[in-house]
Amino acid sequence: MILNPYFLLKLSESEKRFLIVLFFLIVVVLFVGGLLYEGISKFMARQGEDIGRLMATQVESGYISSLKQFKRNSYRKSRLEFYRQFVKTFIMMLVWFAIYGTVSIFYRHWLDLFDYTSEGFTTILWKFDYANTPRNTFFGISVISDWPPLLHKPFFSAKAIPSYLLALFGIVIIILFVGQVLSYLARTIFIIQHGKKMFTRDLRDYKLSDLSAAPAELQESGVNIPEVTPKQQVPPTNG
Repeated sequence: MILNPYFLLKLSESEKRFLIVLFFLIVVVLFVGGLLYEGISKFMARQGEDIGRLMATQVESGYISSLKQFKRNSYRKSRLEFYRQFVKTFIMMLVWFAIYGTVSIFYRHWLDLFDYTSEGFTTILWKFDYANTPRNTFFGISVISDWPPLLHKPFFSAKAIPSYLLALFGIVIIILFVGQVLSYLARTIFIIQHGKKMFTRDLRDYKLSDLSAAPAELQESGVNIPEVTPKQQVPPTNG
């Protein structure tokens, strides 16, 4: 089906605005998504190389000589590194709950962090009535046509200062925890990929006639290598 070029001229003003907003929204989402993907990829690559530096000494010294040993020691070091990092985050979590409990005791009720009227951190955020969002029919599909009605305008509340601090502290904890999980995942991927590269030999490039010059590890691995019979020395004749 060929799209009629005069089709856009027949659209209503609301439909044209919707197409423009949708186009820019897609561009922004792709741009932000690309930045996030690139940033996370670089972060995970950098974290994955950490386990390589931790294992480099053992591999180069010959202490680790098999893929099984490499994976066992690498996973162990990766877990220890995760536990070492998570201990700090766990302590921060305990501090967060201690502050929350102390503030709740002072207020004589559990602090409602999401209360947008007085004591929650959402007092500094806009609150919309999403249930009554205006909708319009576009190509037979009901889509959002405008911003939802505004229920609450942001304002600063002195009573909500603990909630502001707890919300900021909580965001830091979440970011740290997500970063630690991504680091552990990156190290695991690094171990799987580079372990195979280091301890799996590709024999497709070896020729049968070249096996006599194979390295020592192949000679000790049970590979049938043609024996080279030394030439017998012929005794000199007196003539």
